[in-house]
Amino acid sequence: MAMGLAISIAPHALFIYHYQRFENDDHRWLRSLPLSLPQRVVYLFIPLAVIHIPELSIVIGHFPSSLRWYEGFMLITFAASCYLLIYACLFVGKIPVEKFIKRIAGAALLIVVCILFRVPVWVMALLAFIAALILLRKHFYTFEFQGDEDERNTTTSPHH
Repeated sequence: MAMGLAISIAPHALFIYHYQRFENDDHRWLRSLPLSLPQRVVYLFIPLAVIHIPELSIVIGHFPSSLRWYEGFMLITFAASCYLLIYACLFVGKIPVEKFIKRIAGAALLIVVCILFRVPVWVMALLAFIAALILLRKHFYTFEFQGDEDERNTTTSPHH
């Protein structure tokens, strides 16, 4: 189950990428709202939860009888910590979408390798959560989105 979860996290990372760009580039005024960082994270997880409804219904409908409820809870916690880490990494610096997709694919492969080497899911969830908290505390309030470099390079000045 954990390996399937790791593979299903990767496509949703692109949603997080565009959510962060929407929040920080398209609607910069959202950053000035009096919302705490935990509230902002909750607002990220609400649409992610809605997106996961079809997946959850399939998993619940075909939930393996050998899997215990706390293991299912740990898988959800692992997914949430991975999403939070992805969101936090986007505040370290501006990254083009192509490079972001390559990094997510590499991270998904790394998670699969960790699962194959029997690293417990709770350990990976805890490490991802701690790393996300450190990155968010360090970079969230100092992050300033500069816009697309491509747009600045193609703009011609009136003096030419």
